[in-house]
This record gives sequence, C-alpha cells and structure tokens, in this order.
Amino acid sequence: MESLRTLFATFLLYSVCCLSVWAQDIVPEEMTRPEKELPTVRLQPILFFNHELPEMYYLDGYNQFKKLSVSKNRPGAQQKVQLDGGGFSLYRKQVIEGVTKMSRIITFPYSSKAGSAYLFFYADENGGLKYQVVEDSAGKHPAQTVRFINLTDNDIIALVNDKTYSLSPGDDKTSPEVGENNFRFRLSYAMNEGGKFLQYTPVKLYKFITPNSRALMVVSYQMDEKENDGSGRREKYWRPYMMSAITRVPENSN
Repeated sequence: MESLRTLFATFLLYSVCCLSVWAQDIVPEEMTRPEKELPTVRLQPILFFNHELPEMYYLDGYNQFKKLSVSKNRPGAQQKVQLDGGGFSLYRKQVIEGVTKMSRIITFPYSSKAGSAYLFFYADENGGLKYQVVEDSAGKHPAQTVRFINLTDNDIIALVNDKTYSLSPGDDKTSPEVGENNFRFRLSYAMNEGGKFLQYTPVKLYKFITPNSRALMVVSYQMDEKENDGSGRREKYWRPYMMSAITRVPENSN
C-alpha cells in the first residue's frame, strides 16, 4: 500500500501537471522581445509542506521563460512574473520531437494594483493540494504590524501582546502597530479542535529589525508522525504549523 507521502506526491504532480494536456504549446525561440518591459508582479512563491513541486516556469517582462524558484516555509526572493489578461501563468517544459516547448499548466487571476504578491502552495488537513495568491502592499500590511493568514480548516485565535484576534478558515487580518520596548512584541496562537482551543506554540518574543519591518504569520499544515494507540507503529498525519517571518514593506507600494 502506498504511504500517505507517496499518495500526496502523486496527487500533487497530477494536480499541477495534468492541466497542461489542453494547453497550447509555446516555442520559446518564437517569442519576440518587447522594447519595453511588460507589466509584471513581484511574486514570492512559498511551499508549506515537505514535498517537492514539479519544475515550473514563468514569463518575465521581456517574454523570457525562467524557472520558478519556490522557497520552503519562508519568504524567498521576489520574481518578476509577467501579467497578461488580468493574471499570470505557470508553465512546464516539454521536448516534443526534438523541439523545446512550454505548456501552460495554470493561470492565476490577479487584478490588484499591488506590485507584490505571495503565491502559497499548501495542504488541507487531509493532504489535498491548495494554492492561493495573496496581495502584499504597504496598505495591506503596514510597517510595525503583524499580519495573520489562516490557511487551515479550523478556527484560530492569535495573541499579540495582550490582544487576541479570531480567524476563521481563510481569514487574513492585520493588527494595529504593535512594536514596543525597542520594536519587540509577544506572539502565540491556538486552534479550535473538537470544540476546544489548543495552544500550539508558547508565547514567544519577536523583534522588528528596522522601522520598516513587519511580521507575517501564516498557519498551515505539515506532515508529521505519531505513535498509533500504543502499538509501537507510527502513522502519518497533518498537524498545524505556523510560519513566522519578519519582512519589509515592499518599495513603491500602496
């Protein structure tokens, strides 16, 4: 019998790649380079589980295909992804009869005026693949604030200093300015399981690095193992996981 890990990896590959069957292939050598850079969004893809994604590509502002770099459990380098028709697309590379072709596998709608965004790849509590584009801007996430994003299927209570914030599944909330005592603040969270809120992290002290810093907290799921009913056998399951990162407000953002 396949393990949960193998099943998830198989499902992930199918979910991301099978969409290309009906896509129109593009030959990179036939793309023309524009005189001026086309509209782009500065994208930060983040993977929130312990698996590898299939190799994917994007078009930059000069019609050049580049490999998508996806960081794990933390923000990574921004990549300028071309916007076309109210969204942006990802591709996979194929060699057909000796010719390299790019097949579009998915298009993400993006109509926001914000020049920066996150692309989250994550799992639900059963290991099913999900993905979401989240705007990043000074208006959405100002300096000296904490932004919470709940990617789980359960209600969450977040604690920042002495204030609490309730987040339903899918909620995205930002606190008022919280820096105190040399930009320091305290943080923890609890999740509703079976009608009870269980605290998953102790109260920790964080610090903003600069006056332009802010904190991003994303709660998702990670695969883990636990003993099954004292039998000594271990089974895999999906547990809550919180990514915490101190970031900076994007330049030229509103």
